[in-house]
Amino acid sequence: MPQDKEESCRDLLVINGEAFQPEHAASAGLNLGNEFKTYFCGIEDIAFSVESGRTLVYETVGGRNLAEFGLVQIASYPRPTATLLSSIAAYLKHQQRPIVNAATISAPTKLYQLMLLAQDLSLIHRSY
Repeated sequence: MPQDKEESCRDLLVINGEAFQPEHAASAGLNLGNEFKTYFCGIEDIAFSVESGRTLVYETVGGRNLAEFGLVQIASYPRPTATLLSSIAAYLKHQQRPIVNAATISAPTKLYQLMLLAQDLSLIHRSY
């Protein structure tokens, strides 16, 4: 049964937190009481779509936009994760969604630069 947007915004996504995932928790979400669910995925489960004036970052396990989560936490930084985390952080900042433990931690990559450019273009398009 799909969650409504308000319920969805209470969910937590933990990226690279497989070591913390309980044995019985499926990637579909660990229910921690009625307040929220915690989802786990690896950096390899994150996909980026960057178009002129439009960006989307989503987890491929459930197909959810990272901006739909109430909070995204980065649990660890295995190589080459750091190069992608800056792009994820820029996307979530643009979407005005909270992220924990993911300040810009690496040199800007082409993906990061494209993400910022596309998001800047979307702001320009909205103002017209």
